[in-house]
Amino acid sequence: MESVNSVHPDVYSGLLRNIILTGGNSKIPGFIERLQKEVNQISDCFVEPVIRATDDLNLHHRQLEKITLGSDFCELVITKKMYSEMGNSKAINLF
Repeated sequence: MESVNSVHPDVYSGLLRNIILTGGNSKIPGFIERLQKEVNQISDCFVEPVIRATDDLNLHHRQLEKITLGSDFCELVITKKMYSEMGNSKAINLF
């Protein structure tokens, strides 16, 4: 939960509305419900967290491959220099 609390406030609500669980741990009985409860406790009343699980254990690998091999990958990259010059506004505009 520390990682969720550490994001910039402008990205926070989008992050909480797009939680996708993949992999073996998402199959542990009660895990999704426990995570939903914990996320609900840390979110403010203006954001309703959405947690989805997928049976596809390799979804994250395929999605990452699709992004990195895509022709628009360079448009999604934020370099350290760009972040230093523009702050998080570049990231917010991308995502």
